[in-house]
Amino acid sequence: ICPICGNKHNRHFPCEKCGNDYYQLQNKSEQEINKLKKLYLLEPEKRTQFDKEFEDVYAKYPNIFEVVRNPKLKEQLDSEILEIEKKYGLLEEEVLC
Repeated sequence: ICPICGNKHNRHFPCEKCGNDYYQLQNKSEQEINKLKKLYLLEPEKRTQFDKEFEDVYAKYPNIFEVVRNPKLKEQLDSEILEIEKKYGLLEEEVLC
């Protein structure tokens, strides 16, 4: 049973309903699973907006290796992603405090 959408499917293949892969979800924390559930449950219009905003943030940092090597850039990217996740209600209450 998919932990994201509840669909029963063969775990050797991505879920037909939500597209999540059992093996990629295996090592995720409960908090990460909950975030994916909330993302899955977003209305289609909001999901499209979320995806666009997320893509726009990553477009600002075309060289991800430079971001990984530069703590200031990494912190800036993480902050922007956090703001988007807050905006769409994807975070647990504990993270927001």
